[in-house]
Amino acid sequence: MEKELDRLIGIYGIDVLRSYLGQKKSDEKHEDYKRNWNLNCRRYGLKPEDLGVRFVIDGKMYITTGIKTANRKYPLLADRVMDGKGFKFPPNTFFAAQKIEQMKKSLLDEVAS
Repeated sequence: MEKELDRLIGIYGIDVLRSYLGQKKSDEKHEDYKRNWNLNCRRYGLKPEDLGVRFVIDGKMYITTGIKTANRKYPLLADRVMDGKGFKFPPNTFFAAQKIEQMKKSLLDEVAS
């Protein structure tokens, strides 16, 4: 399937097919996002290792993909895992989701012991 995607991209000159089918962004673009994340994450209270972290909001799972510093209110970029659609979030939403996951984990650990 990868060869077929490469062939179609070569014909049409677009890389949209990869992201539509849930493939990772091109390596170059991914490195740009990673570099931007590492430069700006601490500004919003995030850590470099928070890039690519999955979190759940309203029963839907998202994965952090980048930071857009021009968005004052919603700088955190994330893709919905189910369909790859991109969303913007305030950092506090991410922190709240992480806190809820930690609480769930500790409750499960308590029940298991």
